[in-house]
Amino acid sequence: LSSETESPLLQHLLRLEVNNCTALVRLPACLIPRPSVAAGRGLRKLSLHNCACLDLSLLLTSLSGHPIEDLDGLPKLPQLTQDNLLEFTKLNFPLRKLSLSIISLSGLTLELLVRLIQLLPARSLQELDLPLRRAVCDPDPSALVEELVEAVARLEHLVSIDLGGQAVLFSPPQLARACGRLSSLASLCAENLSRSQEESLKSILPPKCTLRIRYYCDAE
Repeated sequence: LSSETESPLLQHLLRLEVNNCTALVRLPACLIPRPSVAAGRGLRKLSLHNCACLDLSLLLTSLSGHPIEDLDGLPKLPQLTQDNLLEFTKLNFPLRKLSLSIISLSGLTLELLVRLIQLLPARSLQELDLPLRRAVCDPDPSALVEELVEAVARLEHLVSIDLGGQAVLFSPPQLARACGRLSSLASLCAENLSRSQEESLKSILPPKCTLRIRYYCDAE
């Protein structure tokens, strides 16, 4: 079977793992089923850990039209660029899960993070992890933090969210507004919350929601 030939045996493939394929530059066409929304065909989960040679522009182009719910490992790839991230979110994948907790992009700005969250699918997304490292921002990030509040609040079907290092940017009322509409939330994690932030969250979280707070000496 040629790597450039579609395989009839793989037309119903839903999940694909290419982890640790360190020399892989692009996914062979034979591994990618032709997407068909009507027939329910197409990749739903693709795992890409430790694929440092993978051309991400080619990858994202090849995945256009697929019902991707989880592109596991993408944010950790060292070749990731800002353009790759924006292209990823603009492809309108029906994502259910996205972890940005460890992201290889150096100097991730709060402005870029807000743009990414604003483009996420509110109807399908159920799990979201924000970066553990606080995003780079201006001395007065108040306007962008307000945008982040609204971007998180619109993701009304979230079951789990980790605010990571971004939690300290929110005032107690902003935390309440960001998470108060997340009525399906079952798990919320954050770092270095003050007592007032913690109390604000506890006052609005659903009764079934577990709040977990991690404390570190250096919030940067």
